[in-house]
Amino acid sequence: MRDLLCRHPKVKYLGSPSWPPQPPGGAFKPSEVLPQMGEGALKGATIFRTHGYGGLPDHLELQIEYQGRRYVTQLWVDDPLALEPLRQFLSQHKNLSLDDLSRLEIDL
Repeated sequence: MRDLLCRHPKVKYLGSPSWPPQPPGGAFKPSEVLPQMGEGALKGATIFRTHGYGGLPDHLELQIEYQGRRYVTQLWVDDPLALEPLRQFLSQHKNLSLDDLSRLEIDL
């Protein structure tokens, strides 16, 4: 099935759309400006295999760049079979902004 990345039915987690991914969080300097939803350029996508450890499903880890700094965020999907084609698609479109990626069609 072909649809925009931001609304593709296979790019959902627990039934809700998962694109764009949540902004990175964690322990950053209080003065640091973190990317907001959809900001930053994609620099890489890797499948993170949990093998069910801790009850967590396999997911994608995305490396994004924002204002000269690199961050990691996760992209979760309900269907683990969508991970590899999604990783390939994202890898082919590195350096695009997360917002621009939202408007591309993907066939999953």
